[in-house]
Amino acid sequence: MQIFNWDNENDVFVATIASLVMFRLTIKVIAVGMSFKQTALGSQGGDKMW
Repeated sequence: MQIFNWDNENDVFVATIASLVMFRLTIKVIAVGMSFKQTALGSQGGDKMW
């Protein structure tokens, strides 16, 4: 089995996996950033929109 197998199916599979991983990482980063903003604003008192 080759390490680099440039089949169309493999390309689609790898691209799908990569985009899913990137999507999950992006969601995680956004979630962490929003919760960080919320705690920063909350510690100053008042639930304002960020």
